[in-house]
Amino acid sequence: CLCDKLCAAYGDCCPDSKYFDVSEQRRGVASFSCIDLRQFGGIYMKTSCPPDWTDVSIRTACEMASDDNSDPLAGIPATSHFYWNNLSQSLLQFMPS
Repeated sequence: CLCDKLCAAYGDCCPDSKYFDVSEQRRGVASFSCIDLRQFGGIYMKTSCPPDWTDVSIRTACEMASDDNSDPLAGIPATSHFYWNNLSQSLLQFMPS
């Protein structure tokens, strides 16, 4: 467990951390997974979208890894403070509601 500011987002806070909040821990743990990348090994990355994103096509683009060989960029993990499962997920985080 950790006690830094990001532990709430990742869901790995120590119980005595000032950032520990049970609901945040549950959401953080549910949002991340260890993904095995051939060239890098296992990487802990964000693999789910915010629960209030209810549009099925957006949620699918956000959460599904792409195996589409015609769009090689779609399956590339991206980073912006977190590692994102795919490029769509990282870009969608910054789209206005």
